[in-house]
Amino acid sequence: MSRVLSVIIIPAVIILGSLGYFRYYKSAINRHINDDNYHENTHNPAPVYIALGIAIISLLLSNSHNQVAINNLQNNISQLSYQITQLNQKIDEIGQKDDTLYSYGLDLISLEKQNGQYVATVRVNVYPQRLQGETTFTLRHGSESQVMVEENGVYHADISFPSAQGGDSAVLSIEHDGIIQNDEIYLEGERILGSLLPGMYLTGSSEIRNNVFQTNWTIFANNSETRRIINAILIIDDGKIHKEYDLKEALDKGQMELSIKEKISSENNFTASIRYHDDKGFTYTETVYSPTVPLHLEITDSEGITVMAS
Repeated sequence: MSRVLSVIIIPAVIILGSLGYFRYYKSAINRHINDDNYHENTHNPAPVYIALGIAIISLLLSNSHNQVAINNLQNNISQLSYQITQLNQKIDEIGQKDDTLYSYGLDLISLEKQNGQYVATVRVNVYPQRLQGETTFTLRHGSESQVMVEENGVYHADISFPSAQGGDSAVLSIEHDGIIQNDEIYLEGERILGSLLPGMYLTGSSEIRNNVFQTNWTIFANNSETRRIINAILIIDDGKIHKEYDLKEALDKGQMELSIKEKISSENNFTASIRYHDDKGFTYTETVYSPTVPLHLEITDSEGITVMAS
């Protein structure tokens, strides 16, 4: 209801209510004069009309205020919609003016044990995009620096690092038209080893409420070309309660549904972890849920030596 209608209707209701009250009260007085048994107090219409008038006016005022609030909200939504449209246009403009010079990829060349630790050798491949003319790519890793070799338009160089540290980084230096640009690139352990090692993943929801751990998960198992998962369990542990759930169905069918509702003693050091083994002797332990412990993946070999931790 608009403010104009409120200004018209509210006084009209007050006037009509007053006239009704006046006529009713006059009638009550006449009956009182003409009938000795008539009791005015039991037929006094004032409280009823006053209460009714107050209720109607309050309702109209409330509706008026609500409508004003709705109008304001609609205006705010319109302004936000306009701002989002403007922002999308700017994003599109930035995309059209993208000056990306290159993209890069990582390939695992080898994962070998050297002097009691595993070393990953990774090939960094750089794909030029907006570079024409003579360009030099140099890859710096630690104290070593090497000019990347070009083959069929792709530049590459190999670097090695201990895989147990979970990953590494290097600096890519690009020299083009007399300008040098230095960018840091990241060698994520899981991304690098992903092509070599199998893995287990999950989607869905999980929570702890009133010391009850609940999940509604779908768990997936993926084998690599060279390694296959031979057994897997889910472990929940809080220091006092330890329970294990067999995930064989995920291995047999590629995925499985898992719903858990378990009472726990405390969530202060609670963890839910998936542990599995592959057919080459590697053990994988991944924390998949914890309110307090950082999510963590550790891979060890049959001798207990860490292959990767992240």
